[in-house]
Amino acid sequence: MVSMQLELETGDISRNVVKTIFHTTSIWKQGRKIERILKVTNLPEVLEKFEDYREMVKKHARSNSKRHPRSLVDGNELLRFYVTTMPCCTSNDNKMTELCCNAACGVCRLIQPVFRADDAKINETRLSASSNTHCKGTGRRGEENKAVVLCRVIAGTVPDVADSAEGSKMGLFDSYGREDLSVINRHGILPCFVITYS
Repeated sequence: MVSMQLELETGDISRNVVKTIFHTTSIWKQGRKIERILKVTNLPEVLEKFEDYREMVKKHARSNSKRHPRSLVDGNELLRFYVTTMPCCTSNDNKMTELCCNAACGVCRLIQPVFRADDAKINETRLSASSNTHCKGTGRRGEENKAVVLCRVIAGTVPDVADSAEGSKMGLFDSYGREDLSVINRHGILPCFVITYS
């Protein structure tokens, strides 16, 4: 069982919104050309675990003196990016209806019933507020197959700069960082769109 992907065509309202988010969160001065935007259709059990995690974070926030105010409302939901590569999506003729089995495809390995990033630590996954951070990997002959996954993230309670690293390790917080956010529980990450670009 895998998540499915549907391409958003030019003129689609959702495509325009995602395109705007992609460009406005870039730290590059030069514009990038979007090749394709794919909508991720998550499995019902993935959505259920995401919402269950949100409720757990809200419950945790009620008993945590260092809670983020929004943790009580929506689990402190944010939009964050994971930038990787997607060699299986280099051709517009390749209709994405299911995930590929290519071991070199970062996107198709990410979009699983549990979000899995190559560089994720055992207990956390790092995502960015910028749409072009942490890009890694190239295609054949040096041609980059760049892609970014736009995710909804339940950040929950995040430590202030003044809080010690030791205190952060004691389970007082749900995620760490600001621009680069490390999420403790992968069920708190919901991939929504995949953008391939050049």
